[in-house]
This record gives sequence, C-alpha cells and structure tokens, in this order.
Amino acid sequence: MRKKILAVLVATLLVISTSIGGAEAKTRGGYSQNDVRVKSGLSQEKIEQLLPKNMKSLAPAFYKIENSKKPINALFLASVVRLETGNGTSYSYRARNNVGGVMGRNGLRTFSSKEECLYYMQDFLYRGYINNGRRNVWNIGSKYCVGGNWAYKVNRLAIDSMQKSWGL
Repeated sequence: MRKKILAVLVATLLVISTSIGGAEAKTRGGYSQNDVRVKSGLSQEKIEQLLPKNMKSLAPAFYKIENSKKPINALFLASVVRLETGNGTSYSYRARNNVGGVMGRNGLRTFSSKEECLYYMQDFLYRGYINNGRRNVWNIGSKYCVGGNWAYKVNRLAIDSMQKSWGL
C-alpha cells in the first residue's frame, strides 16, 4: 500500500511539474493520470523512439489517435499495449494482431492488423469508459482489468515514457 501511495505521489508531482512548464512541457512530452485525453504533444518520431523495437511501426497510429477528434494520450495507450502484450512478445500480439488484450465472445479477438486493433481500442475506450466519465487511469483500470494493479502498472509505464521523452 505504501508503494502505491508513493508512486501516486511521484506521478502527481511529475504531472504537476509538466503542466507548470507551459509550452516547454508540451515539447517534452506530457501525460495526465487524471485525464487520458490530455495530449502528450509528442511528434510521431518521438513516439517511435519511445516504443520497443517490435512496436515502432505503430507510432503513426498512436500519433493519429492522439490528434484525432477522440484523442487518447499516446503515452497512456502505448503503455496499455506494452502491458497487455508483454512489450509485444505475446502470442496475441504476434499472431492475432491483438495489441490490447481485447476479448470477444470466444476469447481473445483476432484483427487484420495491429493498427485496426488500436483504432478499435480507441473507439472501445470512448464508448465504454471516457464517454461514461471514466477518464482517469484508476477508473479505467477498475473496469478494464478487474483485480490486480493494472492501473498502477500502466501509470508507471506512461510516467517512465514521459520522463524518457524529456531526454530525447
């Protein structure tokens, strides 16, 4: 419990320091655990640099989703993908193009491309979560992955990526 409280405090301080930085923070990469619609402001190239080698081809889709009419922060979405697929090593990621642990009636769904799955996730998150007031990582996590510490892990990955983006 103490580790979780400490992680939340650190994350909050990082998010506050990012928002205080104004224009400079936008070029460094931003993330808000309180609203996954907040744009990171990262270029497609910087998003690509933050992704594991086998996920770099998804950078254009992350960028496009973040800058669409239904924006989802690229750092948040990439963190969900990284967590759900073991950094792109899972069978579902490799063979089923399922980048988010998306379930169907008969178990894990299969998509024609990883990008198709990302756009499905964008729509799914808006329909089932964001439009229903679940806009922060913790509220999404309590429904997206019941039990465990999914939200903490996604939040930690997103914060780590945000910090790395500052050094790019």
